[in-house]
Amino acid sequence: MSGTSMASPAAAGFGALARQYYADGFYPSGAANPPDAFPPTSALVKATLLNSAQNMTGVTPPIPSNCQGWGRILLDNALYFPGDVRRLWARDDTVGFPLGSSGETRTFGFTVNSASAPFKATLVWTDFPSTPAASPHINDDLDLEVVGPGGTYLGNVFSGGQSTTGGAADRRNGVEQVLRLSPTPGDYTVTVRSFTVPNGPQPFALVVTGDITACAPPAAPTGISAAPEGQNAIRVNWSPVGGVTSYNVYRSDGACPGGAFLLRGSVSAPTTTFLDTGTSGGSTYSYRVASVALCDSESVLSACAQATANGACLLPPSFAGIASVSDNQAGLCSLSLAWPAATSSCASNPGITYSVYRGPAGFTPSAANRIAACVPGLGYVDQHVSFANTYHYVVRAEDSGSAGGGACNGGNVDANLVSASNIPTGSRTILHSTTFESGANGWAHSAADSTCTTGNWGVGNPDGVTTTTGVVTQPEDDHTPPPGVNALFTAPNPGGEGTNDVDNGVCTALSAVINASAYSRAQISVWYTHGQRDTGGDPNDFFRIDASFNGGTTYPASLVSIGDVTTNAVWTEARVVLPNPAQLRIRVQASDGTAVGDIVEGAVDDVVVEGWKGCLSSGRNPP
Repeated sequence: MSGTSMASPAAAGFGALARQYYADGFYPSGAANPPDAFPPTSALVKATLLNSAQNMTGVTPPIPSNCQGWGRILLDNALYFPGDVRRLWARDDTVGFPLGSSGETRTFGFTVNSASAPFKATLVWTDFPSTPAASPHINDDLDLEVVGPGGTYLGNVFSGGQSTTGGAADRRNGVEQVLRLSPTPGDYTVTVRSFTVPNGPQPFALVVTGDITACAPPAAPTGISAAPEGQNAIRVNWSPVGGVTSYNVYRSDGACPGGAFLLRGSVSAPTTTFLDTGTSGGSTYSYRVASVALCDSESVLSACAQATANGACLLPPSFAGIASVSDNQAGLCSLSLAWPAATSSCASNPGITYSVYRGPAGFTPSAANRIAACVPGLGYVDQHVSFANTYHYVVRAEDSGSAGGGACNGGNVDANLVSASNIPTGSRTILHSTTFESGANGWAHSAADSTCTTGNWGVGNPDGVTTTTGVVTQPEDDHTPPPGVNALFTAPNPGGEGTNDVDNGVCTALSAVINASAYSRAQISVWYTHGQRDTGGDPNDFFRIDASFNGGTTYPASLVSIGDVTTNAVWTEARVVLPNPAQLRIRVQASDGTAVGDIVEGAVDDVVVEGWKGCLSSGRNPP
């Protein structure tokens, strides 16, 4: 059997067998035992399959790689049956990490008895849906870390087909693995850590195989109690558990049984008390405690205890953050900010004011970049800006209390990081705009600037092409919202994959010359797609969008430059502001080199060119 037509049903069959293994109660004993049966999540089935995979002989580079992924499935490498040296340990954590979790850990201990079997840990989580324009396409990000006699290994940091020390945590994939082919016997700690969970809760599945003995988790603490202590603090106590090294204290908002429990702190044994400071007066909190054993295995959470804090209300206002920044397009440079009303979370502090912060993209609000405080309304005009510069803003709400440290009256302040930006331009004029719905509007395929034999640019409704390897090379739809259907693209593909795609050179499209000589700046916005099934090693495979200031003699301004790489066709905006634009012309090129097997396509839509007259700065710094 060969090819995806055989591999896909074979992998599906392996998945069904892995599911049946858990559903029939074969885990952990290796023999069917109905009391052990449970329905595995898809993440656990996937983790089991990937954990069983082995490097394919005669295929380079080794795992993990585009050519073979994590290798060939060999299910016997993962599923344990009596007599096997290689043991299976699995955790299907259907609770996972709560919304907003960051830096929380789930830790598990193992003893590797010998190097007779590889040690492999595989983490899989089913992420929340992404959006087409996202990059990378990951929402919730978890990390895998293994610490053993050979050092610390991070998930997906591989060299020569196995894990190596060093490297950086993976920020792209929903699968992470650590593999040591000949592990040094000794104690190993496997940790799953939340990096960011903007959508939650986020369950996960973890599969560990090898000649291993799992560390038995300790007993959970008993005798849990919670009571207010002084102002804005709650004391949590519990009974000691023998043989443990520390305790983790978890907290949830509201009365028991609570909701999502977040790690609040840790204490080393024999301490059996924890003071939770910064609690809000009048609010009720629930607590659970877990024991941590010498091998770092954590117990299940204890019973729940609750308490209501004394003192001032410290809850931050409920606020969605800044909604918009508008360019006023006036002779004096200014930007207008707007936001929705915030709501105080404390009945004793009903009043709301706002602080405005300004900084570079991705900045963190602080006193150093606060440009206004005690703003009473739902807007602010920033007149301390200069022409053609980009300004980013964050707005935060403060209630009328006095125990939170806010800039206006010491109130409670929300911590949102929602940002919005804009550019002061003075008056704006649309110099060119096309959706290609009524024709080419001055755009055309340029035979004089092209060497390709197929794939000429034209206006129409893209066909939508996905290759047999799963690469989208031509989009199904244009970018213009319905009823729009047309784009400028590299030829229809009525026959599907490989039909009239760009071949044997570069296909070039040019806009008409746009007279921008009366303007000090011009902004070009182009929505584009580039799809490429790439076999590698061809520097003449590329997609580029450039701009000329001199009517097309030269093209010094680059908007997009994509080289010899597999790329899915997703509508993406390219935007650039150009000084002294004069006679503008836009050039779009899709090129296929000499390598056999490449498929190259391109498309553009919704092109807008604005001319900016300019505006005067007040010359004053913000207060």
